[in-house]
Amino acid sequence: MAYIKLYSSISGRIGLSIRSLVEGLGFRPDAHKDRINDNVIKALYWLKEREYIYFDAELWNKQKVKINDCFQIQINTDPKNDIFNFSDIYVALTETEFNSIIQSVKESKKEYSQRRMIYDPSDLLNVFLNIKKYINFNKNSTPICFPSHRILCRDCNISSTSTMNKFINRLTSIGILYTYKAGKYIDSYNNIKYTNNFYALQKGILTPELCDGIVSGYYASQVATVTKYK
Repeated sequence: MAYIKLYSSISGRIGLSIRSLVEGLGFRPDAHKDRINDNVIKALYWLKEREYIYFDAELWNKQKVKINDCFQIQINTDPKNDIFNFSDIYVALTETEFNSIIQSVKESKKEYSQRRMIYDPSDLLNVFLNIKKYINFNKNSTPICFPSHRILCRDCNISSTSTMNKFINRLTSIGILYTYKAGKYIDSYNNIKYTNNFYALQKGILTPELCDGIVSGYYASQVATVTKYK
């Protein structure tokens, strides 16, 4: 839906093909059963059934609508359309954020020859939006957050914290996410533990004074002594 919204006209209309949509989302087209082409078509019908978008093309009939055939989608621009009610149940994704992630995925495919990890756009978007949802953008608040890796793994349905770290590192490397590691603390049982990482979408917000102060106050309320380690 983000791609359709970003590249639609002012009136909410967009012309595309299954190939252009799949590639625009950062994937390589695959027409085999239950692969990416089918998953994209399923998503379009899911949006259509909820009246978020409208289209007449018979996308499941691959004899009528081939992968390169152009069809039109109209977004439901009714103000009551809750898919654009970001303040309640959705997290806003900007065009810059979306394009940065998709471009990063394309670059990771080029880096694969150097034995580096290929990133899936849905994974990076999943992690980015699940971090962003914890940031309070109220004008009276500092737009940062510090959810634990355990919480993020649960929200993103990722079982490994090391995998989560790889996604977060990728997001920071492309400049749409900034992090601060406050160090470690000593709990009431004299165990040394890592504090949660801090996250922001703007450079320069995560100062040591701000983050260390929040850490000291938060963990002190949990009956823990905070010690900063370099």
